[in-house]
Amino acid sequence: MKIGKLNSHQLHHSVLSVLNEGNEHAQAKVGEDVAYYECDTKYLAFSTDPITGATKEIGSLAVLVSCNDVAAGGAIPRGILMTLLLPPNTTIEEIEEIARDAAQEAKKIGVEILGGHTEVTTAVTRPVISSTVFGTCDKVLPGVQVGDAIVLTKKIAMEATGILLRERADELAHLSEEERREGLQLAEQLSVLEEAKVAIKYGVNRMHDVTEGGLLGALSEMVIGRDIGFSIELDAAPLATVTKKIAEHFGLDVYQLISSGAMIISLEEQRAQGLLNALHEEGIEASVIGTFTEETDMRINWGGERIHRELKEVDEIYRVMG
Repeated sequence: MKIGKLNSHQLHHSVLSVLNEGNEHAQAKVGEDVAYYECDTKYLAFSTDPITGATKEIGSLAVLVSCNDVAAGGAIPRGILMTLLLPPNTTIEEIEEIARDAAQEAKKIGVEILGGHTEVTTAVTRPVISSTVFGTCDKVLPGVQVGDAIVLTKKIAMEATGILLRERADELAHLSEEERREGLQLAEQLSVLEEAKVAIKYGVNRMHDVTEGGLLGALSEMVIGRDIGFSIELDAAPLATVTKKIAEHFGLDVYQLISSGAMIISLEEQRAQGLLNALHEEGIEASVIGTFTEETDMRINWGGERIHRELKEVDEIYRVMG
């Protein structure tokens, strides 16, 4: 099988249909950032994610990606469980560094690491960390509606930029120090908690953290199986110059690169400008890049004209990091 997440068809038919069989309370669906469990007057929101495409700063990444998913589900992250699997050549100093990295990020976000599991095993050839986060919220977001504006926060492929700068530094030696510094600064903006807090006040219908599969993968996840489509202006999606240079160097489609730190927000079109203003007041970059449509196709435009873009089965970063 190909490296990376299962595609939506594989996930639905081989995993979710099995898990949901005979379980009338199951809510596991393709493209959802979180699973909800109703508890008295509140909902618990859960998300779990591994870090497999990076080997550096994986502690903080593990905290960020799952907390981002819970925040995108409209919940406040409360606690984390972490599993760390390490190859036999790992040193105790490396383990301490991963733990310290995770603890610092959790403290910055304001979430507690409650426990987990740490093991040295021949089952992996490099460190693999997986985090499970739970949060609380008052309601479940209703989901994408036809006519909703598509708001994108920050820039695309920021996470990929940081990963490639750290993991493939020698191959990117042609970049200037200023470009490297700019790229690493992008990689420090991967939390979406602040924009989620702002957005939830504007009656959003759905939020989705842009992770594996990049912008196009995230949008396709939001519409699959929902009798709804989208129309976007691809050139309206903010893109840093250094990210563009890195993607071109490796021959990668930047719109299908892992993009934690960017979030897609779906809300009524008349509310979009108010949300943009509120995000900008908080210093958060945001743009309207399209709409969700009644037509079920995925219309991708550039400069107002429709273009063809083949959706990749797995994230582009695995062409370099696989």
